Amino acid sequence: EAKLCENRARNQKLKALADKYVIRGFGPNLIAAYTYWVERYVWHGQTTWHFDDLFGGHDGREFVTETLLADAPDDGDKLEALLLIVLRLRNNLFHGKKEIETFNDQKDNLDHGVSVLTTVLEWAKADNPNLF
Repeated sequence: EAKLCENRARNQKLKALADKYVIRGFGPNLIAAYTYWVERYVWHGQTTWHFDDLFGGHDGREFVTETLLADAPDDGDKLEALLLIVLRLRNNLFHGKKEIETFNDQKDNLDHGVSVLTTVLEWAKADNPNLF
């Protein structure tokens, strides 16, 4: 967030990152994360209660909903949706309710989130080796 979004990860900055890096390809880590979140957040053509808990009324909800429900979204939209999901996970982790009994239920979410972030950070470092 500090290096790639000037300490303010917002929808427009995440869209700019997705637009910049989509040319790198939607590789296996991103495919796995996108597939996981479609399966978690979509059921019979509608978003699930997991999705409602993640997004509530926050910005990006409509875009991510449209992307996850689309028959064949383009890779740029999928990457942007992934980044928005990761932002919501991050915000919920730091600012949301914390119940130790259910924290392990978030492991797969967090694993995929880390995978998405690692991919984008590797692309950023390849563009600017002095970034970190």
